[in-house]
Amino acid sequence: SGTTFNNGSTPVHCSAVDSHGNTATSDFTVVVQDTTPPLITGTAGSMTLEATGPFGAVASWTAPTANDLVDGTRPVSCTPSSGSQFAIGTTAVACTASDTHGNTATVQFNVTVQDTTAPSLTLVKTSYSVILPVGQTTATLNVLTESGAAATDLVDPNPVITNNTPSSFPAGITIVLFTATDSAGNSSQKAFTVEVLTAAKAIQSLSTLVASYNLQQGIANSLDTKLQNAQAALVAANAGQRQDAQNKILAFISAVEAQRGKQLTSAQADSLIAGAMRVLAVL
Repeated sequence: SGTTFNNGSTPVHCSAVDSHGNTATSDFTVVVQDTTPPLITGTAGSMTLEATGPFGAVASWTAPTANDLVDGTRPVSCTPSSGSQFAIGTTAVACTASDTHGNTATVQFNVTVQDTTAPSLTLVKTSYSVILPVGQTTATLNVLTESGAAATDLVDPNPVITNNTPSSFPAGITIVLFTATDSAGNSSQKAFTVEVLTAAKAIQSLSTLVASYNLQQGIANSLDTKLQNAQAALVAANAGQRQDAQNKILAFISAVEAQRGKQLTSAQADSLIAGAMRVLAVL
């Protein structure tokens, strides 16, 4: 008794002898077996990762270890393995270790890959200005074309772009809201400002621009007078008689051109002429 027995079956023989030489014996067998699996420690806990692309994300963890009462240190194998690509959703990872007697231990944890990143929405332009043609009260506009709206997403190759464009734009400022939404329901938004000017408002803006240049009083008055004349001619233009208003705008353009390089820099002249041409286009 007290002897260490190896795995397997070992016979034990017991005998007793009395003082007269009589002997008795008894035999039995000691069976030592290993039914205890290895103990796995250091297993990663369940983790949640953000998707980095359409195929999910790579998950990595520190390898767990295993020790067995009989065999000592044992290798641990995890499926899927650390460093694998995990699809969006939840994937169970099973880590197993076995000893030389066929006992196996298994531990499990979950890797969850989610997509909570909104698409990247870009606008080439964030505002657009248009002048109403004389006689019209609203304007139509393809805001998708004018804004250059585009969207990209890490997971969804084709995020959907929507906007709340009205059927037509009245005079004034209208904010159009663009929304990009991916297949996971994540969305981002950007605003696009549409300014619809009447011809009268556009001419007023030109007068304001002239005043901002701090020109010699005589030149400033001359240019402003031509704009006031064009403003007055809009009444007839709205009734269909547009030639006078057109001529007044052309007279303003000629006066601006005459001051290029003198009272006006080329950049200032270009700005005034561009604004005047926009008015002329709707007359």
